[in-house]
Amino acid sequence: MRRKTKHLCNYCFMPGQEKAILKTGKTLEQFVAGLGLDGIELLVYRNVPYFESFEHLAVGVHLNYWPMWLAMYRNDKEVLSRFFTSKDALKDYYGTTYCMGWLRNIRDNIKAALVENPEYLVWHVAECTFEEVFTFKFEHSDMDVVTAAAAVFNRVADEVPEDVLVLFENLWWPGLRLTEPAVVRAFFEKIKHKNVGIMLDTGHLMNTNPELQTEEDGIEYILKTVKALGEDRKLIRGLHLNCSLS
Repeated sequence: MRRKTKHLCNYCFMPGQEKAILKTGKTLEQFVAGLGLDGIELLVYRNVPYFESFEHLAVGVHLNYWPMWLAMYRNDKEVLSRFFTSKDALKDYYGTTYCMGWLRNIRDNIKAALVENPEYLVWHVAECTFEEVFTFKFEHSDMDVVTAAAAVFNRVADEVPEDVLVLFENLWWPGLRLTEPAVVRAFFEKIKHKNVGIMLDTGHLMNTNPELQTEEDGIEYILKTVKALGEDRKLIRGLHLNCSLS
């Protein structure tokens, strides 16, 4: 059966975005309806629910994300000490100073997201240290990252009801870049939640190819990359529509 495509806009519940919408003289509901959209994809980057509910508008929820997390998961104190000079700095970033506390924060974040009764959750799959984001000299391979990311997700997957779709989003750092079909297949074979798919971010995918010069180049590259996924391209259940020519 063909699914109805829903068109959404990203929404962050923060003062800046709230004020921008209020300046239009409309409520959030009126703003979304005026754009001809079906709702919002709400960012929930916290461990407790919002004071007001977005359930009537939130079709999906984007979960919290730490660009650098592998050292915390592996309790690699040598790597952590390179980037965090104190326990307070470590806690500011992860909300805790140890792995089990971090996993508990992920669980709490999922619980806060589920309060909005979303159809789907978005989970980033990538790893990049604060140094690598500038140098692009990555220590870990895509396979290393997706293997660890699957293990992390499986540790907390029991928090997600079976009827809630989990969409794993691609980035241009090591992980689920979508440029290696074998990596994509290996990742989803490790995931224990049955109701899963891919949130394809077109701008993130374009960032994996710095040679792109025009939007047309980007479209061609995206289509070529998706086609190379073979049957696994059917896992694409959502699209973040962006253009990035870096």
